[in-house]
Amino acid sequence: MGSRVPVVVRTPEDRFEGLQRLGYNFEPYYLSIDGGCGTKLPRVHYLDEGPRHGPVVLCLHGEPAWSFLYRKMIPVLVNAGYRVIVPDFIGFGKSDKYTNPDNYTHEMHCFVLRKLLDHLNISKMTLVCQDWGGLIGLTTVKDVPHMFSNLVIMNTGLPDPVLDFNDDNGDPVTGPPSMLSKMQKSLPFILWRSAVQLLGTNPPVQRVFGLFLKDVSPDIVAAYNAPFPSALYKGGAARWPLLVPMLKDDPITAHLEAARNCLKLGRTCPGDV
Repeated sequence: MGSRVPVVVRTPEDRFEGLQRLGYNFEPYYLSIDGGCGTKLPRVHYLDEGPRHGPVVLCLHGEPAWSFLYRKMIPVLVNAGYRVIVPDFIGFGKSDKYTNPDNYTHEMHCFVLRKLLDHLNISKMTLVCQDWGGLIGLTTVKDVPHMFSNLVIMNTGLPDPVLDFNDDNGDPVTGPPSMLSKMQKSLPFILWRSAVQLLGTNPPVQRVFGLFLKDVSPDIVAAYNAPFPSALYKGGAARWPLLVPMLKDDPITAHLEAARNCLKLGRTCPGDV
C-alpha cells in the first residue's frame, strides 16, 4: 500500500534559510488554536514587532503571498513607535498547511484571525490589508468593529457575486443588464477561474511572482515561493481564488455583503478609512 497523504504539512525550516539578508529578519511566534471537540487547528505563525504598549498595526497578506510581503514596512512602522502584527494565514508562509483544498473556507480563515487577536489581547488597531487579506480582514471588522480604529485598504475589495442574475439594478433608461451581457462581462474571470481549477493543487506560484515582480532579484521571487516546496503544500493557494463568490447563494456572499454594509455605516465601523 502507498503512503497516506497527511492532513496537515509544515514547510521545512530550511526553506526559509537566507531570508535575513533580504530583510526578513524577525523573531517567529507560533500559536496552536483549539478547534473544539478536542481538535487542534494547524499551527499559525505570526510576527510581533515593536513596543508591546504601542499603537497596533495589523498587516494581512494576500494570495499567494505571506508575511515576507511586509518586510520593508515593519521596520519603518516600528521606528515610528508602532507595534506591528503580521500573521501568515493557514496554508501560507510559515503557518501549517492543509493538504486538501476543501479544508480552506472563508469562515476558517476569519475564525483563526479572531482567535489570534483574542490571544494577543489587542484592540483599537489599524488594519492594513491587500488582496485576500482584505476579504478576511474586512469581514472581521464587521464582526468586531470595536477592535479597530483605522483601515488602510489597498488593492482589495468586497466583490459582488460574479453571476448575480437577480440584480435588478441598472441604467434608469435602458434597464438592468441582460443575462447575456453579464455572462460576457464575466467571461475573463470565468476563464481564469477554470484555469485555476484545472491546475488543481499545483498553481505555478514562483512563475506568477516572476511574471509580476519586475526588476527584482531571483532571490526575492524564490523567497515568495519558499513556503511551497511541492503541490502538497499548495492547497490554500489553490483554494483561495475559488472562494470568490460566483452566485448569490455562495457561502461567502453574505459575509462580504455584510462587510460592505458595515463600511457604509460610519457609526458601526472604524471612523478613519
